[in-house]
Amino acid sequence: MLKIIKVNSLKHPEVKRLTHREPSPSPVVLKTVQEIISQVRLRGHSAVLQYARKYDGLKGALKISEKDISKTAEKTEKPVAKAIERSIERVYTFHKKQMESSWQIKGPHGELLGQKIRPLRRVGLYVPGGAGSYPSTLIMTAVPAQVAGVKEIAVVSPTAKGLAPAVAYALKSLGLKEVYRIGGAQAVAML
Repeated sequence: MLKIIKVNSLKHPEVKRLTHREPSPSPVVLKTVQEIISQVRLRGHSAVLQYARKYDGLKGALKISEKDISKTAEKTEKPVAKAIERSIERVYTFHKKQMESSWQIKGPHGELLGQKIRPLRRVGLYVPGGAGSYPSTLIMTAVPAQVAGVKEIAVVSPTAKGLAPAVAYALKSLGLKEVYRIGGAQAVAML
């Protein structure tokens, strides 16, 4: 909700609070993120698990099973499922139009000129999941990768309150099976 505050002085406590905040990201946050990245590089999976437990409330396995994705997807309300399916179709249609193709020509001196379009072999997608459900982020990042021909797609999403049914439905609809319950800097460092 929008809160309007009328002030007559720059010394008003609310003005002081707003103007004396730390810059974003704060030095404390920046130091924490650098430490997380450093530890994930150094210790790998054990550091990822440590931070997932600390910041994401991870209990149990890091990877979400296909069975869990399917079970959760079944909880999606029909109108939401239909909207997700329509969204996937529309995003596919849009990105197929953007596809470039490889081509080459012979230059005036016999040289070959052109461009070669190749997808990345593997990509990682970050889908927010803390305060809300974002199947749209999943769709708008996974579909372009699939249209481009990316073979391996890994998804990370903080799921302390469980995987959202709409996100699970989108995962299943897109055929994405490599999904991890992790967020924040630790997820990005893991990817």
